[in-house]
Amino acid sequence: MWLLRFPNVNCPVDAGDKRATAYHVADGHRNQVCSHAAKGNPLGAIQHSDRDQEHVRHRMLEAQCDEGGNGEDERHDLARDAVRGIAQPDREADQHVAHHPAQQGGMDGQGNLRLGDGDDGLGHLAAADAIGIAAPDHVGGSDRSGESDADARSGGRYARLVTWALGHRLLVLGAATVATAISIALLSQSGTELFPRVDTAQFQIQVNLQPGTRIENTEKTIARIEQILLAELGTPDPEYPAVENHPDSDLRMLITNIGVLMDWPAAYTPNAGPMDAFVLVQLKQGRRDVFEVVSQLRRRLNREFPQAVFSFDTGGMLSAALNFGEPAPIHFQTSGSDLATLSEIGRRVASLLTHVEGAADVRVLQSNDYPTLVVDIDRTKAALAGLNVRDVMHNLVTATNSSINFAPAFWIDERNGNHYFIGAQYAQNELVSVETLLDIPIAPEGGGTPVPLRTIATVSRGTGPSVVSHRNITRVVDVYANVASGYNVGDVVAAMESALEADPGLALEADVYARGAPSFTIQGEYSGRGYTLTATGEIETMRNAFGQFAGGLALAALLVYLVMVAQFKSFIDPLMVLFTVPLGFIGVGSLLFATGTTVNIQSVMGMIMMVGIVVEYGILLVHFANDRVQRGVEIETAIRQAALVRLRPILMTSLTTVLALAPMALGIGGAQANIPLARTIIGGVLSATVLTLFVLPCVYVLMKRVPVPSPTADGDIR
Repeated sequence: MWLLRFPNVNCPVDAGDKRATAYHVADGHRNQVCSHAAKGNPLGAIQHSDRDQEHVRHRMLEAQCDEGGNGEDERHDLARDAVRGIAQPDREADQHVAHHPAQQGGMDGQGNLRLGDGDDGLGHLAAADAIGIAAPDHVGGSDRSGESDADARSGGRYARLVTWALGHRLLVLGAATVATAISIALLSQSGTELFPRVDTAQFQIQVNLQPGTRIENTEKTIARIEQILLAELGTPDPEYPAVENHPDSDLRMLITNIGVLMDWPAAYTPNAGPMDAFVLVQLKQGRRDVFEVVSQLRRRLNREFPQAVFSFDTGGMLSAALNFGEPAPIHFQTSGSDLATLSEIGRRVASLLTHVEGAADVRVLQSNDYPTLVVDIDRTKAALAGLNVRDVMHNLVTATNSSINFAPAFWIDERNGNHYFIGAQYAQNELVSVETLLDIPIAPEGGGTPVPLRTIATVSRGTGPSVVSHRNITRVVDVYANVASGYNVGDVVAAMESALEADPGLALEADVYARGAPSFTIQGEYSGRGYTLTATGEIETMRNAFGQFAGGLALAALLVYLVMVAQFKSFIDPLMVLFTVPLGFIGVGSLLFATGTTVNIQSVMGMIMMVGIVVEYGILLVHFANDRVQRGVEIETAIRQAALVRLRPILMTSLTTVLALAPMALGIGGAQANIPLARTIIGGVLSATVLTLFVLPCVYVLMKRVPVPSPTADGDIR
């Protein structure tokens, strides 16, 4: 029998003995111990039964025991270092250690830690330290046996699981690889969008009636639409939330804008004529889900007003800023030279998109059938009257609009510095028919006798574009579409592109990607005429953003790797740590798919943040295992000890992260835009925490190599 005690630094020793030396030797040799080590001892005593009187050589461990000595921290460090394997046998002596059947260890009645004679006594010591049976828990004679027993049971179960995983390391790594592939597939099925949908408690309804509808008729239709809104949402309550005058109402404010002033304000409205209007609706915050309200109104308005085209915008100011003010998330743009052909292609594209599942509010922005009056000037008669085409047009524009468009004049008010346009203009109520227009006097610009328009021109009815749009000088026609509730932009756009590519009339031929958006040359019936189709708007922004974030994710992983290379002084150890990143993606893909959360800017930002969080778990394990390996412990034993010792810190770190992000992930507090970010981090942390504790030890055993000792200048092996 041999007994080893670590002397208490601050305990009194035998009279005249200021230094106590503790040895552990085989039977047949005398033990020298500190006689007062039991009282207040930070580690208790370690007893070992040496059967058959085998002689084992061990390294001597000296402990300074001066009065008022090293201090509490150094004493605990000494105890822990002793338990964790500093006092190991010499390497050459390991070959002569007698192995005996393991005996059950435990704590005896005197606070001594008894260990069995198994092959891995050091492993038992490390496990004891990991589960809280180490000496500092017993300082002062405190009894924590209940807590230690629970920790021992949990630590023992985990130790058995780690041992099993190390014994089946290839199976564990294969399962982790399959799980990673499945999670990536789930991530691709989660859908994509630029920014997560946020309930802003407001939306906009764009109403387009038949081209040429008079403004008074448009007003009557809008009044009926407003009545439906009031019936669905309640009476407006504009003083809410300061004062709530209508508690039963979900509506706070309703604003309608009809028609357009054919002047400078036309640049700041989505209306293109008197047949257009838009309605701004603001709900009381938290009363009703805005997406549910929009779905109900879309069905009812389309049913009761089949002659009108409705589109709903629920994005709010943030989405409008991200997609550069586009009225809808899906935007296909055709470009070419002839407006009639462009309108035909636009109507064909809109017809194909309408039948795509998940598409809503499909419409062509520019109409080409707006009623017009065509003025045909007889140049001969005009010349005889001393007039030219410019004189005729200036007089017509002055009558129907104002002369400031071609002859601007300003007057500045000296009192306030404001400037005002000055121009000639007809009273609007005087232009009531074509006959009135034919009676407009046309005067030469240089002066002369004016003549009525009917003497030099004829007026006929026709149709034309309500608005002409350009992009890079080229004429364009825009087709917009929304996404129905329950669908995402990425999947709907992919289905739309497939439907367009399958249409033989368009026979789209893919061009080089421009600004992240696919561009197609329209062939088929329009082959060789230079017409193109491009997916732009939010689609273009989303694909550009995802490409940039993918580069950012790769850069983040590279920077983390380079930092760890400098810290570990190794190129292999950081690679082991980076194995935690794909383990994190297992949880990311699973949680996003399970909760119906799309991949968007917020979730991609969460993935980048997740990389920096989950690598910490791998660093804890690899760093501790490397320390054990440097002290001569076998690789498998070292990583097993590291897993046991670092179990609690890893669990505590991940638990605090999950609990801190749980309210955000549930949308508590109104931060709906951050829900994908929180769910991404939580999923990555949970999976990386659990899988790192089992997969990383297997990776470590396969990749780690024992460092080769290097000779010093004097020829010794270091």
